[in-house]
Amino acid sequence: MKVNFRNMINGYTGRADDVIYVYDRQTNRYYVRNYPFWKVQSFNLTFAAKMKNLRRLHPSLPYREDMQMYVGLYNSLSINRYNPVKAWNNIFMKLMFNMAKTLPGIDLATLTRQQIYDENLPCISVKAAVEAGLLPVVRGYDRFDHQI
Repeated sequence: MKVNFRNMINGYTGRADDVIYVYDRQTNRYYVRNYPFWKVQSFNLTFAAKMKNLRRLHPSLPYREDMQMYVGLYNSLSINRYNPVKAWNNIFMKLMFNMAKTLPGIDLATLTRQQIYDENLPCISVKAAVEAGLLPVVRGYDRFDHQI
């Protein structure tokens, strides 16, 4: 459903009647979605364990700054014009799950920083991730070499 307003309401966001309304200033669009309802399944529990462990990694400040600059360059790609990434942690999660798909021995539920350094995994820096094909190539990616 597309929503058009004659007099633009700037920034209405909320929930009404099991529907969520979100205004995205970056794309200047409103999104209207049904409120999600899901059943607890085994997949949900394993996914939650992976997300909790990835949060415990606590990337360093220079690594996060590299990710933030990468997000700006990533969003400037013509492919991502209508689906921009909002924050650095979205790219970080995308990187980690792509790494788990391509490298068979990686378990995101038990991954540690020490394991990343010992095995020299491609998530160690944004530059290494781009060179490994886990993230798309952007202009000037080679300067993002701070380690996690």
